[in-house]
Amino acid sequence: MSRVVVKVPTKITIAGEHAVVYGVPAVAAAIPRFILITMSLRSDNRIVVETQGLYARLSRVALDRSSDSVESLASEDDARRALSYVTTALRLCEEFLGVGERGYDVYIESDLPASIGLGTSAAISVGTIAGCLKLRGGDPEEYRVRVAELGWRTELEVQGAASPMDTFTTALGGIRYIDPGAGSVDRIATWIAPAKPIPLVVGYTPRRGTTAELVAKVRRLRSSAPQLFDRVMEVIGDIANAIRRAIEVGDLELLGRLVTVNHGLLEALGVVDREHSLIIHSLLEAGALGAKTSGAGSGGAFLAIAPSADKAGEIAIVAKGLGATVVATGIYPRGFSVEGQRPRPRPRSSLS
Repeated sequence: MSRVVVKVPTKITIAGEHAVVYGVPAVAAAIPRFILITMSLRSDNRIVVETQGLYARLSRVALDRSSDSVESLASEDDARRALSYVTTALRLCEEFLGVGERGYDVYIESDLPASIGLGTSAAISVGTIAGCLKLRGGDPEEYRVRVAELGWRTELEVQGAASPMDTFTTALGGIRYIDPGAGSVDRIATWIAPAKPIPLVVGYTPRRGTTAELVAKVRRLRSSAPQLFDRVMEVIGDIANAIRRAIEVGDLELLGRLVTVNHGLLEALGVVDREHSLIIHSLLEAGALGAKTSGAGSGGAFLAIAPSADKAGEIAIVAKGLGATVVATGIYPRGFSVEGQRPRPRPRSSLS
């Protein structure tokens, strides 16, 4: 196949952010807001990445795999940072298949900004690996769990530390119970069968810090008060387990209360900013059964559990009125999909 298009959902964390990094269970769900990755093989050894919507300053960047030289209008550090997920994912895919290096054109489309807690980097890693598998003779559907695993390894290499939550949720879809200590890749992300639809509102505000900075902040808290920290992590794990049961029996009111308690613990960890605190309390006053910051914190993603689909629409209006961007009001049951060919996007710069 000369060209493939991979459609990858993003995700929202229902419970367990930060704690999942320390091996505590978490619950996450794929949402119907997607990243599209169009990929094709090149005749040379260059990786050319073009983005639309993710990196305003880095719309097009190229790496020559033979010389490791980078071409971009931005600084080399910024260019390599933008390339890092794609190039690492491609290398891991080639190693998994046992094939040699090739050149690739990779075109990434998204209307979501990067680093807001919706798993955009995980979606890029997963989509790049799935596209590589298809182009190089593998079957992404057959290796769906391995795609999630390789995506996780990509994030580990690029970030230095990462949980399997984002890549497994975007690769597999639906609502997932993430257990980092499950003992095998196949058991990390258990599908949770909801007893009834979960009306939820997912939105975001601008981030005021990086994920790495927030993770480091939480790590410092652990160093200063390890016993207290471990107790908080244990409670977050208990909440994730209780949320799983609430979803399985369809108890939306309990789900909402648990989500709000998880938000309170994130506030205790010091990762919730004033704007999110206002939004969460406002959504609760507007009729949400529960609401929380979702992701690393200091802005970024949030979610609210609504008592009905109609009420979710009303809560979404309130969130928009508070300056947030609403991106979804439901859960996406599938993970990535590899779609048919389409015309190659027109390049926006002279790099080739």
